[in-house]
Amino acid sequence: MSGARDEIWLVSNLAPPVHGVSMFNAALLEELERRGEPVRVFRIGSSRARSIGRFSIVKALRDGGLIARFLAASLWRRLRGGGRAVLYFTPSQGGPAVFRDAVVATIGRACFDRVIGHVHGCSWLGRYREGGLAARAMRHALASCDQVICLGDRFTRAMRAATGIDCVSVDNGAPATQGGKARSWPSNGAPLTLLYLGSFIMSKGLWAAAEAAVLLHGRGRSVRLQCAGSWRKEAERVGFERHFQEAMKRGVIQFLGPVDELGRAKALLEANILVLPTRYPHEGQPLVLIEAMSAGVVPITTDQGGIPDLMSFAGAERLVASSHDSGHGVARTVEALANDPDVYEALSWLCLERSRTHLTMERCVTDILTVIRGDADPQMEGWESKQAAV
Repeated sequence: MSGARDEIWLVSNLAPPVHGVSMFNAALLEELERRGEPVRVFRIGSSRARSIGRFSIVKALRDGGLIARFLAASLWRRLRGGGRAVLYFTPSQGGPAVFRDAVVATIGRACFDRVIGHVHGCSWLGRYREGGLAARAMRHALASCDQVICLGDRFTRAMRAATGIDCVSVDNGAPATQGGKARSWPSNGAPLTLLYLGSFIMSKGLWAAAEAAVLLHGRGRSVRLQCAGSWRKEAERVGFERHFQEAMKRGVIQFLGPVDELGRAKALLEANILVLPTRYPHEGQPLVLIEAMSAGVVPITTDQGGIPDLMSFAGAERLVASSHDSGHGVARTVEALANDPDVYEALSWLCLERSRTHLTMERCVTDILTVIRGDADPQMEGWESKQAAV
C-alpha cells in the first residue's frame, strides 16, 4: 500500500433515516477520522424512511441543490490544483436516484483523480438486465468508476462477467457489539429469546419470524420474539397486528420500538438467536448479522444477496438456508438447535470468531482504502482469497 493521503470526497447517505447504508457510512467516517484520513462529505438521499426509493419534488430539488454544490466545489478543487482527491460514492440499485448517480459519476470522472463506487446490495444486476433508460444510467455510473466495490465474491464475479467493469470484493464490516461472548442454550426453564432487529419490512422476514415464534409456542416451547425497529408502511403494521394480535397479547411477540446504539447492543446481548428470514430484493450483507455474530448470537437467515459469503465458516449451512424464508423453516432449525445445545454453543463460538477475524470495521476500512488508493487489482491472482484470510 502506498500510504498516500488522498483526500476522500464521500457522496452518500447519512442518518436520518437509519438504515444499512447510513449506519455503515457513520462507522466508516468514524474509522477514517480515527486514522486521520482527510474526508469531505456530501449527504444525499431521503431524510425520511418512508420516502426511500420514491420520487418527490422535494427530494428532486434537494438532490439538485446537492449536485450543484458538489459540482461547484469539484470545479473549484480542479482549478486551484493541490493534492490528489478521490470520489467515493454509493450507487443506487434502482429508482430515480440512478440518474443522480450518473451525474455524480460524470462529475467525478471529469474532476477527480480516481472514482470509486461502492455497491451496498446485490440486486444491481437484476435491475440492470431489465433494460431501459434507468439501466443505461446505472451502467454509466459504474462504467465511470476506476473500480467498483461489491459485497461478496459471488456477486463480484457475476458483476465482472456480466458488465466487464473492474469490480473488487470487500465483505462488509461493523463495529463489534461490546460485551459479546460465546453463548449457551437457555437452561432452568428460561425462555428462548428470538430477536428481529431492523426495519419492519415484510420482505425482510418479520412475518416469517413471527410465524416461527407462534409455531414454537404452540409446540409447548417457552419462547418470545422481540422486535426492535420501526415500520415503513402503515398498512403492513395494521395487517401484522391484526394477524398476530393473540400472540402479541400473550407476550410471545413483543415490540421494543426504535432503538439507538445502546438499545441495539442491549437487545443483542439479551437474545439467543437473531432471526432474519430476509428476501429483501436489495439485500447485500446486513450489518445486523455482523453485530449479532460479534455478540455471540447465532443468526438464522437465508441465502439472499451476499449473506453466504458473509457467513462463510464451518457449520454455517445450518444457519444460512433458503428454507428459512418461511416460519416453518425457521422453527425447524430452532428446534434442531434446542435438541442439540452443544451444536448451538459451537456455532455461537464460530460466529464470534468469524466476526473477530474477518468482519471488523477496521479490516473493512483497510480494504476500502486499498481500493481508493489504487493498490487493489481485481484481476490479481488470489485477491478474494486474500480478503478471506485477513
